[in-house]
Amino acid sequence: MSVKFSYTPTKISFAAVTVSTILAMITLVIFGINPNQPTRTDWGGWAYPASLDSLTNGCGDIYVSEPVEGQFGVIPPEYWELNKDAVANIPRHLMILPVFGYMAELGVPQSDIKFWSVEEAKDNTTINEQTILRAMYDSDITVIWYSETLNPVDVASIRNYANEHEGKILAYPWTMNGGRMVGDRQVGFSQWGISQTCGVFNEVVADEFLEFSTENRVGRPDVIPEAPMSEDGTLFPIGGYRTNG
Repeated sequence: MSVKFSYTPTKISFAAVTVSTILAMITLVIFGINPNQPTRTDWGGWAYPASLDSLTNGCGDIYVSEPVEGQFGVIPPEYWELNKDAVANIPRHLMILPVFGYMAELGVPQSDIKFWSVEEAKDNTTINEQTILRAMYDSDITVIWYSETLNPVDVASIRNYANEHEGKILAYPWTMNGGRMVGDRQVGFSQWGISQTCGVFNEVVADEFLEFSTENRVGRPDVIPEAPMSEDGTLFPIGGYRTNG
């Protein structure tokens, strides 16, 4: 995979810097590590080292995964007919942020690709992991996940950022996995096959993720396969991948 990734200097947000972040930055500088050089993960994906801007905001690497046949697909209509508690029983990939998997027949409506407050999300019944995955598959939208406990200043910044990228950013409260991401990180970015989690929200980091995911778009077939379903009406588990950061 050929990857282009540029970094723009920015002011360091010392409030977001942890001891491990400082050590990581020093390591990059002293040992001359190339921040563009990806490493192969043990689940078959790629990990691209976080930029200095990302590190200063408590972010992890950018993970890229290219799902293979059987790891994604549209859920067959028969599944919904045979399963009363269908959504709860849908297998999901083992990665924390949704980046591929079994998806709905229809994605999130374009009118709902916007910022959602915690209060708005609680009353919503049309947005879930399956509709979000379908929207990412179809339209290359970027999802910004934010913790329900994220500080109000960051929440306002995410709202403004989503408004500035109207129709391209879905900002939504993170409630999956018990409301936990990776460690104490409270913000996540995901596109189809690509993800990153951060300690706080930073516009420069968001811009970097958008640029990276645009230049390194994970391909998908024109015709979406059906999610594999067994004779008893259950969907096969999604295997081969572990958690991402």
